[in-house]
Amino acid sequence: MCLVIGPKLLSGFEVTDRTKKIAMAYGSWVTVFFLIALYGALFFGHGEYGVSAHLWLTITGMPFSFISWIAPHGTVLGVVVAGVAGIIQWCAISEFWAWWDKRKGDGEIQP
Repeated sequence: MCLVIGPKLLSGFEVTDRTKKIAMAYGSWVTVFFLIALYGALFFGHGEYGVSAHLWLTITGMPFSFISWIAPHGTVLGVVVAGVAGIIQWCAISEFWAWWDKRKGDGEIQP
């Protein structure tokens, strides 16, 4: 999981600066859509805002975010699951890129 606490992950694995930036950017993206879904649920009582937020997060976090489809569609829970799945996926991809660059010997890993 890509929950950054200081310079290390929860597992003690150090992450690159690029991964931290991706986690912050995608985390902001998820927060916006979470707030949109919450706004629709609290003030309008229907799931149209939640369905849209869930769909956007599923599209931007594919394919791993499809796991969020086990949660009820259009709910805040579905949006949270899609967001967390997207963050995990993009952090893993970023770390894979860093590993690949290091393995190929392309020099220093760019932040």
